[in-house]
Amino acid sequence: MVTLGPRERERLVALGWGTLAVVVATILVGVVFAWSQFLGLVTDLGTAPLALPSVVQFTLLIVVAELLGYGVASLLIVVVSRRLDRPLVRVRVPTLFDLALVAGGSVLSIAILYTFSFLMLWLGIDASSHQIAEMGQRSPYIFLVGAVLSIPVIGLAEELFFRGVVQDLLGEATPTSVAVVVASVLFAVPHLFSYLPQGGALTVADYQAAAVSLVMLFVIGLVLGAIYEISDNVVVPTVVHGVFNGYQFLLVFVVTIAGLDQLALL
Repeated sequence: MVTLGPRERERLVALGWGTLAVVVATILVGVVFAWSQFLGLVTDLGTAPLALPSVVQFTLLIVVAELLGYGVASLLIVVVSRRLDRPLVRVRVPTLFDLALVAGGSVLSIAILYTFSFLMLWLGIDASSHQIAEMGQRSPYIFLVGAVLSIPVIGLAEELFFRGVVQDLLGEATPTSVAVVVASVLFAVPHLFSYLPQGGALTVADYQAAAVSLVMLFVIGLVLGAIYEISDNVVVPTVVHGVFNGYQFLLVFVVTIAGLDQLALL
């Protein structure tokens, strides 16, 4: 019988909870998708009091998917895994170096966005339309709401979960590089349904566009994971993530109001 030392047992437990985090992340894909479908059904009914304005519908989707989804899942995993005797996440007051990482990470993430946009243009692949972009056609002002919520809700909830919980737990049991890659994969996967058109048969082009978008998000996830490890501060990837999303929201708001072609992947 093999006897495990304290460190080996600790690594095994961390791996177990990291695996649980992976399972929870997978379940969240279905939960978020089901909620978005429910809101779409409510809107399609078009009868009071069930009919909801697009801005309200969008706000509910963000709050439920992000705060009640990733936020509650993060808290439950942290509590159940008995990590309250340790720092919940690596967080501290940002330094000048952190601010430099925020600036560099934000520029890099936006550069990655345009790199993939031009790649899709060069390959002749139409950019996939995000469900939020379709909602914005009815009320473009939801993009302004999204921009406001990008850092304090979207960036915070997702970074606490994917970096502060998943990446940290896996990092205790596996090499840091493995933890960053796995967290990045899980970061990209929940966006799949958002990039696939709703209603009607899906075409090969639909899957190609969604696949490219997911690869882009995986690369963004690698950047966020690396920044988290370099800074040792979850505030840094949270702000970078929020700037990345906020930039897209504001850009799409401008091109929608102006009646121009959509210039950003959302």
